[in-house]
Amino acid sequence: MITTLYILFITTLNSFQIENKLNLQFERAYQWHSTDFRTIDSTPTCCFNISDGVSLSNGVLLNYKIKVYDKLYVGSGLSFKRYNGKVNSFLNEEISIEGVNYLGKFEYAVENQFDLLNFDLTVDYNVFNNMYLGINIGINRLVNFKYYQYEKLVNPSNKGYFLQEDGRRTRLNNEYKGELNQQSINFNLGLNVSYELPLNKKQTLNLLPIIGYNFFIGELISDTDWSFKSLNLSMGLNYYFHKDTSDKKYDKNIDKTILIAPVIISKGKEVFRNELEYKIVNYKIEIIDFELTEKIKKVEFTKKTPNDDILRLFYKYGKFNNIQKLELETTYEGIQSQRNLDLSSDKIDFKIDNLLDYYDDKITYNLKLTDKQKVYSKGNYTIEEKTYYSNSISIKLNKIDDMTYNIKLMKWKGETEQNRIYSLIKENIEDLDKIKSIQSNSEYGLKLIQELDNPKILYNDNEELIKKLKSFLGNDYYIILNEN
Repeated sequence: MITTLYILFITTLNSFQIENKLNLQFERAYQWHSTDFRTIDSTPTCCFNISDGVSLSNGVLLNYKIKVYDKLYVGSGLSFKRYNGKVNSFLNEEISIEGVNYLGKFEYAVENQFDLLNFDLTVDYNVFNNMYLGINIGINRLVNFKYYQYEKLVNPSNKGYFLQEDGRRTRLNNEYKGELNQQSINFNLGLNVSYELPLNKKQTLNLLPIIGYNFFIGELISDTDWSFKSLNLSMGLNYYFHKDTSDKKYDKNIDKTILIAPVIISKGKEVFRNELEYKIVNYKIEIIDFELTEKIKKVEFTKKTPNDDILRLFYKYGKFNNIQKLELETTYEGIQSQRNLDLSSDKIDFKIDNLLDYYDDKITYNLKLTDKQKVYSKGNYTIEEKTYYSNSISIKLNKIDDMTYNIKLMKWKGETEQNRIYSLIKENIEDLDKIKSIQSNSEYGLKLIQELDNPKILYNDNEELIKKLKSFLGNDYYIILNEN
């Protein structure tokens, strides 16, 4: 019976095919400290706050990780780190040396060496290729703390000293050395990025550079507010006890067709076409402002005006396992942009005016669909995301006309001096035969039409023209003579 159980245990162990790895790291780190060393009980301190500083540390780390889902790994590890650093502050005050006053500068410092034992829980995500983004949560135990505390005369650098009780003259004062036997517990939260550089063909042995940043939570020594942040640089090796490197087989018999088709909506009708038609309109405007004195200004600008109203892209995709995202990719002059689409919709509308503002010649569209599916490997299924693309659709922009509007815009404020305004309007009409249309928001427009008595002149027929001139019209009364 015992033999049977033993064989069963070995068989189960050999069939354990979860991807798993062991990491060994050597770490060099740089820390920023914050503390008030004076508050440590029974530790002699001098008279000024010792607040912040830096340290360097060396450490060795060992952790084990397993793949739990798709690209997600979890693990745990142990580490030992030794820190060597200094926290200090400076004080400036007037001092007298041999009867001469100086601005003295004093340094109050604690040089320290301490050791931390750390236990970490880690979560890694395989971002792409061999790059991993990791989060670690750890608990630390302070096991040793040595310190050397002193007060130092920094300035003047070549004069002055402290006279000690034994008659010595030194530039250091209040020197204390010792060890603290406190064994405190604190925590850390870290973020790191690592990259595996394969050292063998199967990629089971890898060189592992890591950069990380840690926040330490809690006090290094109780009642001192002693905490620090750390930038970590590590180099390590990892070894995969099992790594799935076999060819992956995807589920078959799934219809993965993605279709996309362009339709132009022109004058309310849908037409299957992949060309947008537009015309160039050049505006040459003479603006006459009737104020106390006439102000005349000439303006020229060009607009692209579409013949069509809307570009509509209809799309359809077949059967997928578990669609995660649907995007429309737009390519113009080699530059791509993405737009997320509603999975429940089947069409995308674009206003032609907006397209003309951004594109000159041709636009290309693709649908990009991200699907989750099962991947079969070595007798097991895992879930993997796969991307599918539709056929490409290119929309051409064709200029079909180039026209010019010669416009005279007369405008004024208020209803005062009506006879004077109307006289000024008539005085600024040079050639009645050139007038094709009149636009107006006052009674003078209609009065002018009736007085000219020319049935070929159109009145208030072109709303598009009003939109183009909106920035010039403001809230004024106006008459627009179009000589096109």
